[in-house]
Amino acid sequence: MSIVGVTIDYGPFGFMDKYNPYFVCNASDDGGRYSYKKQPEICKWNCQKLAEAIQDAVPLSKTEPVLNLFDEEFDRHYNMKMRKKVFLFMHNHRFEYL
Repeated sequence: MSIVGVTIDYGPFGFMDKYNPYFVCNASDDGGRYSYKKQPEICKWNCQKLAEAIQDAVPLSKTEPVLNLFDEEFDRHYNMKMRKKVFLFMHNHRFEYL
């Protein structure tokens, strides 16, 4: 994960040929910590670690309320992108089960 969007290709990473929530492309990840399914959890964990690292500059009392919104915001953005993939551009509670 990169703060500024710049990364260096480490090499063992790849693309999944077909959907598999447990897909791990890094052979050293025996426990599946970075599996496709766990990407949101790991992203949140990374943000928490960043908040801890900068707490001298930005106190946890300021970052924790923002981090507490992560799951809700992730779900909102993820669902919006999935709706667009199937041309459901308007949010409609009837389609939330999709």
